[in-house]
Amino acid sequence: MQKYTFSSFILALLTTNYVYAENGPKNYAKYYEISINSVKPEGWLKQYLNHQKKGLTGNLDKIDYPFNSVGWAAKEIEGNTSWWPYEQVAYWLDGLAKTGYLLDDDKLLNKAKLQFDYVIKHQADDGFLGADIMRGDGNANQWPHVVLFRALMVYYDASGDQKVLNALLNFYQKIGRTFLYRHIREVGHIEIILWLYQKTGDKSLLSHAIKIYDEGNKLNRNRSASAEQFLSDKQVREHGVTYNEAAKLGAILYQQTGNQVYLDTSIAAYNKIDKHYMLVDGVNSSSEGLRGKDPLDSHEACDVADMTWSLGYLLQSTGNASYADKIERAMFNAAPGHVTEDFKALQYFSSPNQLILGNNSNHNHYMRGNDSMAYQPSSWVKCCPGNINRAMPNYIARMWMKDAKGQPVIAMYGPSTATYDINGEELKITQQTLYPFEEQITFKLSMKKKITTALTLRIPEWTKSPRVYINNKKLTDTLIPGSFHTINHIFSPDDEIKLNLPQPIKLSHWPKGGIAVEKGPLVYSLKVDTLWTEDHSVSYSSTHFPAYVATPTSPWNYALAVNDDNISSLARVSYSTPTNNPWSQDSAPIQISLPAYKVKNWSLIKTNKVSRLDDWPTEKNGIVQKWNENIKDVSGEYTLTPPLPEKSSLQSRLSTDKEWITLIPYGATKLRLTIFPQAKK
Repeated sequence: MQKYTFSSFILALLTTNYVYAENGPKNYAKYYEISINSVKPEGWLKQYLNHQKKGLTGNLDKIDYPFNSVGWAAKEIEGNTSWWPYEQVAYWLDGLAKTGYLLDDDKLLNKAKLQFDYVIKHQADDGFLGADIMRGDGNANQWPHVVLFRALMVYYDASGDQKVLNALLNFYQKIGRTFLYRHIREVGHIEIILWLYQKTGDKSLLSHAIKIYDEGNKLNRNRSASAEQFLSDKQVREHGVTYNEAAKLGAILYQQTGNQVYLDTSIAAYNKIDKHYMLVDGVNSSSEGLRGKDPLDSHEACDVADMTWSLGYLLQSTGNASYADKIERAMFNAAPGHVTEDFKALQYFSSPNQLILGNNSNHNHYMRGNDSMAYQPSSWVKCCPGNINRAMPNYIARMWMKDAKGQPVIAMYGPSTATYDINGEELKITQQTLYPFEEQITFKLSMKKKITTALTLRIPEWTKSPRVYINNKKLTDTLIPGSFHTINHIFSPDDEIKLNLPQPIKLSHWPKGGIAVEKGPLVYSLKVDTLWTEDHSVSYSSTHFPAYVATPTSPWNYALAVNDDNISSLARVSYSTPTNNPWSQDSAPIQISLPAYKVKNWSLIKTNKVSRLDDWPTEKNGIVQKWNENIKDVSGEYTLTPPLPEKSSLQSRLSTDKEWITLIPYGATKLRLTIFPQAKK
């Protein structure tokens, strides 16, 4: 990737000759989404969505404000004076609609369509959609439209309802032309504008998107979520979700312009995330600002949905398999780790190491000591209860893609079925697998007659000695981990392809001498026996959707007695009969036993005073002010997860008795120790 200064970046943009296809917009992406109607989850993925249906996704409107308000289905939300509730409701509607389409569930779809249809039917003469409170400019007032319009994009693609497309075009051709898009989040409108450009070929939409991107980056050049800062080596002081929402925009612009400069900004942005802020479970730290890689760093639930959504654009633009690896890691670890197994409660903040979760146990700098880490049916920050509903539906919809010729690209894995049109012939492909809990994926092909097509499979970077079989005959092609492999073949009805992806066990290394255990795309955490106590002191807690206090009832203060050389030989891996709910601690299908020693004098922290960042840092002239300006000491009773023991004293604090402890997949744990101290005995 070329290195840019900001001035050379601007010059490169100004001197680009954009290419337009004669018969519609040229698209420079390597891979493309297919219709959500063409994808159907099976196995544990379907069960996960059914939990969403019976849990928060299908019932948020019965749990808490603003989801129990009229939302977008009225001129304004009652009792509201800000744009925030519209953003929060729109996140939920996006996840609600996608879950409905994937499950063919009319009840969920109709609940979402009620608000979609109201917005479209009540479009103002000047093209504006939604409540007048969002007409103001420069303070992210137009940001909620981006969130809602993403849901409308899916609504249109699934339904073909021309009224949806017309309403969005009318919005951007009229009132949308007058917006200044000053706030860095408002620059996100280019995601919708470029989608419309691809649908219509209207070149003025592309010009408008480029103008918004360029002017927005100039106005916000001092913010970490701007193109200039993405391309710099500077550390980030930015809200995690804002960073993710802005970081993807260059990749989207690249798809429509072919300008490598745009793509380079997005690549650089996520290289910076990997280097400084990526946690072991696959999502960047963000509480709510980007923090670091400490075992106690956390991310908010919004980042799970927003980071994986954004990485999907980089995957499409580059065809780089590493982005699919990253999405899977987040979705198989952080996503289920953020919610209870029945999807009836979530964490606002979630951490690799969290050993007490209650109303006084948030160990993060932001709002330390409050209930931000407890599993609850909502949270005091309402974007996360809405946004977490998008994560798994987005993953399922984008597992299956296509190349420029419409041929199948299976980018990510899990039990599901997709249908393709190959030169007028229907091709149905089913993934039969327990992946990521097993190494083999079987693809069953169904069609009426032979079809000649390319079929592209991802070979994850973490695997070793992968193998592909067609009708039990081993493919002799060289399969390179960390790449996509294309099979050109004449496929017959009922053909079967088997992909075997060995999942080696390894250690990863983290700050303060910490180590973590990984096997394939899964991270493993200590299995901690837990006492769950319902906490009905929370206003939105109820009998059917309770808030919880989670307390450990088994020892957790262990140091792992393994190293890079012996982890494979020492690990005892056991498998149990799989269920459709592998994210339950009681039915986790894989367990890993490893030797460990207890660490003396390593226990939960009990304190009567915490120093917390109490208020969100202010912003002046596009610059986020110093985080420590709002730190306050707060008295009370607090119980917090402790940091890792000091390396200098660790070995002297180890017990003499070696024990074998049980680790299970991260997503099946709620209380967990994931980053362990390392015993050297």
